[in-house]
Parts: sequence; C-alpha cells; structure tokens
Amino acid sequence: MPISVTVKQLLAAAPQGSLAIVTSIADESERVFAKYGISNRNRVLAFLSTVLEETGFRTLIESGAYSAERAHEVWPSLFPTPAAAALYVGNTTAFFNKVYNGRMGNVIGSNDGYDFRGQGLLQITGRDNFTLLEKLTGLPLVEHPSLVTSTSNMLECACALFVQYPGILAYADKAMWQAVWALVGSGRANGPVINQSNHQAALASLIKALPLSMELPAAPVPAPAGPFMAASPAPVIPVAYAPPIPSPASDPVLAPPLTWANLPARAWAAFLDCFGIKPKVKP
Repeated sequence: MPISVTVKQLLAAAPQGSLAIVTSIADESERVFAKYGISNRNRVLAFLSTVLEETGFRTLIESGAYSAERAHEVWPSLFPTPAAAALYVGNTTAFFNKVYNGRMGNVIGSNDGYDFRGQGLLQITGRDNFTLLEKLTGLPLVEHPSLVTSTSNMLECACALFVQYPGILAYADKAMWQAVWALVGSGRANGPVINQSNHQAALASLIKALPLSMELPAAPVPAPAGPFMAASPAPVIPVAYAPPIPSPASDPVLAPPLTWANLPARAWAAFLDCFGIKPKVKP
C-alpha cells in the first residue's frame, strides 16, 4: 500500500518549518516514496529524520555565513588559524571553493566548490554527487544544480540519493538509526554520526508526529443499502464436510445381495400379479 505524509504531520514535527518546503514534500510523498521503496514507517522515519536534521525543513542551500573562528574550528586543516579563515569570510564563492575544491569531483581553480555546495533536502554536495544524481533522475543537475531545491524536484532528488547508500533501507527496517545517519554522514554504517543529538531530536519529533497506523491498509467501507443497491448478504461460513455414515441397507458392501428369497413381499406380489398369479397366504 502506498505511504505518504501530510503537511500537518510535518509541521507537528517541525513547527518552524517552511510551509513551502513541507507542502512540496507532502504533495510528492506518495509518488516518490513508492518509486524509491520508502514503503514503511521505519523507512520514512529514517529518511525524514536525516532531512530534518540537515535542513530543519527550512533551509535548502548551505550557508557560507561562517565566522573566522567557526571556519577554523570546522576545517582546521584548511584554516590553521582564525586569521587564515578571515581571508575568505564574507566572500561566499571564494569560501566554498576553498572548502570543497579538490575533492568530491570538484576541480581546483574552478567554481565547482561554490556551484556544488550543499543543496536540497539532503544537502547534496560535490560535482560527483550531482553527476550521480543526474544519472539517477534524468535531470540536468550538473548544468543546473539549483534544480535540487525546486519544489517539483527536491523530494525526488533526496530520495534517489538516499537509497543509493548500501543497505540503508535494511538498516531502517531494523531501526538501526545510527547506521542510517552514519552512512549519510560518512559513507560508512559504522562511521561517526555528525550532530548525533540533533538527529535523535529529529527522530523523536517525527515518531510523535507520524502515526503507527500510517502503513496499515484502510478498512473497506461497506456499500450503503438503498433502492438501487441492496445490502450485501451475510457471508456464508463454510463448515467441515462430514460424509454420511452408511447403513447396512444402503451400503453395497454391507447390504446382502438382492435375491428372490429376500425380495420384499410387496414387490414380490406385484411381480406375480403381472402374470395373474396370486401368492399363497400362509394361515
């Protein structure tokens, strides 16, 4: 049975979420979840808890608004000191080129770092991931990276990439949330979970918002009785078949063979009467 989420459920999990974003997710959820095998509550929880931690259902493009101190803290190998980071703070294009170029398929000396910075519901990052996603979805994402943030494509792009992580749906089925988050964050099920407490908080809010019954089939609605539609008859409940117990008179095995001697008297009299013979009556 197809599974979906509603705007009300998503806003219950993230009251500060963007109405445009949660509406886009809700509107596309039934079609996209079915397409990518996100077919039960655990899989929805695994996917949406990752999305909620990444975006808060509010932000679809990675912000470059880092202070020099924070940039040094997050990327100490790139910015050995806050002073080194200060050279890039305030220049978003230069900042992301410094952070991301030379890895994930991004070419050094290009604007790939900026063009393929984190975007979309899963904050897809790097030319390699956009190239892979282009092959998976058929969308021209390398030429137009911003398509991953469009309302008509954001859920499709995120789900298509999510299910590519080896074993992620199996981990979700077993409620192995740590493995799910580690796969997305580090590419390894036994890797580190970045911002683990945020992931746990996102999962807890979604567990409360999404009903346990969301994947159960709806009960059939009986057709109303009316002048043109009679009520359905009560179902016939079959009982176990029990063969009749034969009597000696009816069973060919138990009954004695029919002879002149044991022919019933009435039948014998009728037979003789055909020839005008009257049977003798014993005194």
